[in-house]
Amino acid sequence: MGHLKTYPNLVVMHPFSKAYALVGARLGILAAAPLRKILPPYPLAIPSVYAALRALFSFVLILDEGANPRGEGRAGEVGSSAECLA
Repeated sequence: MGHLKTYPNLVVMHPFSKAYALVGARLGILAAAPLRKILPPYPLAIPSVYAALRALFSFVLILDEGANPRGEGRAGEVGSSAECLA
């Protein structure tokens, strides 16, 4: 992410696919220089937002504990979108 200051036109996209166990969620992260205010072409579904936040929070907890984020039991640690609504 350090290259964003050097290259003002650089855009880094990271989908929440297998790494976060959210293959069908159609969510991801976009890192770039400040963007103009834009209106997304479609609304975000609340269950998808909860699932993404849960996946990111769980991933941070796993890294803080020193665990291997791609290790055994990874999908169970992140949880499903159904658990996010509980």
